[in-house]
Amino acid sequence: MKMGIFSGSFDPPTIGHVWLGTEAAKLFDELHVIVGYHPRKKHLIPKGERVKLIMQCFNLVPRIQIIETRDVSAYACNMAFAGHTVALVRGIRSEQDYAYEERIVQMNFEIARRVGVSLQQILLPAPKSLADVSSSVLRYMIKTREWEKVRTLVPDCVFQFLLKEVSAEDNSHQSA
Repeated sequence: MKMGIFSGSFDPPTIGHVWLGTEAAKLFDELHVIVGYHPRKKHLIPKGERVKLIMQCFNLVPRIQIIETRDVSAYACNMAFAGHTVALVRGIRSEQDYAYEERIVQMNFEIARRVGVSLQQILLPAPKSLADVSSSVLRYMIKTREWEKVRTLVPDCVFQFLLKEVSAEDNSHQSA
């Protein structure tokens, strides 16, 4: 079976993530979307909520499964050991993204070589309309309550979640 693996922190999930997952799903028998956790990162949305949001974002896209795992490389290698043809899928928006992803590609190839499996890497260039969609910039917009801009960069389910959570946070600060 041809399997794609698309991982990210999805903090928060954006229209860019949905585009990439939807396009990548067309290339494989199955696309496993993995919601990651970076211990050095201060996450805006807890992992469990990000998993639920990603499930909502992709609930109508065929061949996508949402997977929870701590180690994407180990998961990919295990799938390759099980006989699947595995490709790690990443999106690129710019030359800077390409340079960063190239380092990740080399690291993944080295891990796969050490354990004796074959992993492929697919880099999908985002359309120009998504070039400025960034979770980092989005987190800043959320912090500064730029809701009209936020609305254009996230799926509706994510926007509704953010409004609810930020309102609850604002209310808890006001009552303190």
